[in-house]
Amino acid sequence: MKISAQAMNWMGGRELLALWRPASEAGADAARHWPVLDEAAWWEERRCCLLLDEALSAGLLEGAVVREALRDLPSLDGALTSLQAGGGAEMALLFRVKQVLFAVLGLLPQVAAVAGYPLVEEAAVRELYALLHAPGDPAARFVLSTARSGALQAAREAELVAQRSLLSARASGEEDQRLGQLQSAHEAARAALLKVETEVLSEVAEALRPAVAAIAEAFAWVTSLDLRLAKCLLRSSWSGCWPEPGGQLEVVEGHHPAVAAAVAARGGSFVLQSFALPAGVSMLTGANMGGKSVALQLAGLMLLCGASGLPAPAAKVLFPRVDFVEVLAGQEQGSRHGLSSFGSEVVAWKSLLERPGSGFIIADEPARTTSPADGAALLEGLVAAVAARGWHGWFATHFADAGHGVAVSAWAVAGLRGAVTESEMLGEGSLAVLESRMDYRLVPADGSAASDALRVAAALGLGDEVLSIARQFRASVESGSNRSS
Repeated sequence: MKISAQAMNWMGGRELLALWRPASEAGADAARHWPVLDEAAWWEERRCCLLLDEALSAGLLEGAVVREALRDLPSLDGALTSLQAGGGAEMALLFRVKQVLFAVLGLLPQVAAVAGYPLVEEAAVRELYALLHAPGDPAARFVLSTARSGALQAAREAELVAQRSLLSARASGEEDQRLGQLQSAHEAARAALLKVETEVLSEVAEALRPAVAAIAEAFAWVTSLDLRLAKCLLRSSWSGCWPEPGGQLEVVEGHHPAVAAAVAARGGSFVLQSFALPAGVSMLTGANMGGKSVALQLAGLMLLCGASGLPAPAAKVLFPRVDFVEVLAGQEQGSRHGLSSFGSEVVAWKSLLERPGSGFIIADEPARTTSPADGAALLEGLVAAVAARGWHGWFATHFADAGHGVAVSAWAVAGLRGAVTESEMLGEGSLAVLESRMDYRLVPADGSAASDALRVAAALGLGDEVLSIARQFRASVESGSNRSS
């Protein structure tokens, strides 16, 4: 499933990604690349996540203990490529490789308790680890022990003797000439030691080079464990679910984490949303400021979670498998290309309708950039074109009558509950008052769009100088008495 960066930003995918927090540097690096998976990889990812989730719930794994073991896991980005290309004779690189192998050996016995979870071969990892682990060294460190080479031991002893001679001469006030001789002798001993250390490091790297594929496999295993554990902990924090493929997009008691956090910061609470959109195009109408855009963003986020093998912030999610998800939400900046907003929108739709494959289209108030009559007519055509291609779609609109000849389902935002007085809107909490009176639930539509624009405008303080005329004009339009061109 292809999802453009623009679409991801609009649906809040970046904010969701920031909540997925692997324990390690390696996991964080991997999580920066959103893993939209093919079908086989998706099913394997789901299977492994469910196994880990069940093991955590049953107490077979302790999440805090596993995360602590993963915390120091380094990234091997570029390291294995360097090793395979004939490099890798650097202390820092070999240290990172050893850290990875150490983490794998520590975690394998714990993860082995999770029946059915894939493992790497422990014996092979231990053989690799032994190449980097000299007896007596601390387990996670990589040091060049003198046990690796007699020449290394001799060079270190020679460097130490030269260093002590120089320090002793300085302490006793030897003449400059003598100090110069000792300084030169120490520098020569250090150079000889560095040469031997480089040779030993090259030998270690050479011994590891044939095993690059095995190291990469071990690294991929432990990094995947980190990513999956973070997913399980995220699902638990939401009391969420693992999305399942289906023929429709169905969300039960879902919330948008970024929007919910913003609402909570204002002292409110996000209204959980439930909806089921059958295959085909569905319409969404409703009040101004009633949450139509948020409902569309939530739908996009659920598709993103499903395609990526991420948990969803909902009690249940079914999602359709499609080749791409696209969002048209007025984000095109036509002036940059010499186009009006309407022209830019038309170009975006033209490009979209030329795309091959199956798609899910999310459109927030399409065709709103022209006159109401032309906008409603264009919307009717756009809905028909999406439906003719067999695509899924969800269109939010204020055009109550458009699309109903083609759409397979229609939804509405419930809207304002009762009037909001001017005195209630005074003060800094006016927005909270309006939010408290708005019913954000999605309900099956009856064919007419709720229009609370004038009531919302009044609640936000727009005076009667404007609103009295607006109400009269709307009443005349609704009665058919307005004949202005």
